[in-house]
Amino acid sequence: MDRDAAMGYAKAWAERVNVDVSTLKAGPDGAFFGDLGAPEVEFDPKAGALIVRGMVVRSAADLAARAEVPPLLDEASERDAAELAGGRLELAATPAHADEGAWLNLRRDFTDAGVPKDEFNEAVQALMAAAYGYRRGKLMALLSEANARRGA
Repeated sequence: MDRDAAMGYAKAWAERVNVDVSTLKAGPDGAFFGDLGAPEVEFDPKAGALIVRGMVVRSAADLAARAEVPPLLDEASERDAAELAGGRLELAATPAHADEGAWLNLRRDFTDAGVPKDEFNEAVQALMAAAYGYRRGKLMALLSEANARRGA
């Protein structure tokens, strides 16, 4: 996916939720990033991907410092794949929130510029619902499992 296609998808989502796409910030080599309502978007020109993130937990720096957490997130992403709307759990400081440290997000990379914009919008909506659902229904079990591994 190139920058123009990625921006087209970002604009389609922004129109759907009535937010101003001009709030996106420019990055190097044609990259852009920022919040468009609930989702955070980031275009990575090197990967040719429009990355969309739904926040599961803000201020997750304590989790980022724990060695047992990243492999657990990978396992949970595989185990719970059917409930994650094509996304995967990610613990990272992102360009849009770099000054806030790591967040736990549900991340999906969109690389196919041939997807109709209404399908993209539905996929983003599903990702946001999945992030909320994970926070409400699975997060405590995930944190308990991380604590059990830490104590092992």
